[in-house]
Amino acid sequence: MLTIPDWQETYKGLPRIPEFKKYLRNGTTLTDEQIILFKIYDKKSVAAVEINILEKLISFYNSLETELKKLKYEPISLEELDKFKNYIFYAFNFIPNISNYFRIENAYRLVVNERVQKTNTTITDIGFLKYPSMDIVKDYQRFNRCSTPNSTLLYCAQTIDTALLEIRPPTDKLVTIGIWKQKNYNQEIIGYPISHNDILRGVNQRADDTLEYYSKSTTHFPVQMQDIMNTFLRILASEFTKEVSSHFDYIISALLSERMLQMNSTEGRKYDLMVYPSVGNKLKTENYAIKPSSLTEYFCLSEAIEFEISRTLYDRPSTALNPQSISLAEIKNMRRTMDIDSTGRIKWT
Repeated sequence: MLTIPDWQETYKGLPRIPEFKKYLRNGTTLTDEQIILFKIYDKKSVAAVEINILEKLISFYNSLETELKKLKYEPISLEELDKFKNYIFYAFNFIPNISNYFRIENAYRLVVNERVQKTNTTITDIGFLKYPSMDIVKDYQRFNRCSTPNSTLLYCAQTIDTALLEIRPPTDKLVTIGIWKQKNYNQEIIGYPISHNDILRGVNQRADDTLEYYSKSTTHFPVQMQDIMNTFLRILASEFTKEVSSHFDYIISALLSERMLQMNSTEGRKYDLMVYPSVGNKLKTENYAIKPSSLTEYFCLSEAIEFEISRTLYDRPSTALNPQSISLAEIKNMRRTMDIDSTGRIKWT
């Protein structure tokens, strides 16, 4: 079970945590809500009074969904952040398990050399094409889509054009792309997919497929449980698909992703990565946020590409015919290498 956070029943204008979501003070680490929903998962019968509790919880979730849309994200103190975090963890102390199995042929990590190694020179250390160290993350003190200043992930894109739109590197600076592939493509890895947002319909095929499969696989649940799960997943998807003006706008998606990625098999599920639509590419393609341990276990750097951008075309739609094509920038001085030794040294010719 998840570690019980400090009690935080209210936060600003958000609805008060109902009694059924509070951890019971009788030695157990479960809430009434969790007990009922786990019974349903285990195909056990539930009483009418328990269905009534779920109906009351639906009202809370609907109110929460409405009020979160009004919440203004702004720089907050560490004290305020702790209050908000402990409220959010109570509000979402039941996380639906909709894990998908993925095979990822290639994932593209794009960095501007000068930003990661402080000099505009060629990258020869694989470390600069992986996740940032925790020292760097803590110094940076910023939220990302799937991580807080307390965790680090490898952020990659499904295509090079997607990576360009996400990072938008400047002209006349060295850019390097690390191509990460699965060591064994036949081995499936477990991802938490983002799909429950109407703006994804007909735009993102993976999200459409996920939603269709999810809808079919939950029809046997009571409608009240379906409503609770769907509301959580809608809130989560709205956080992953929204435009942001500040890194503080990532707080909810970061907190929930971090909590999900910290789960392990003893809690009934273990996620290797988050899979979510690229806002930079108008939700058409995917981004991946991969746990360091899963990167080590399942992936290897197969190739590195270096180039400079002479002209950006970021305001145009991508016309790339394959994931490695570049249609959103005019580039120069491009070179590639697959010579990466066992110590992590990248050799260029």
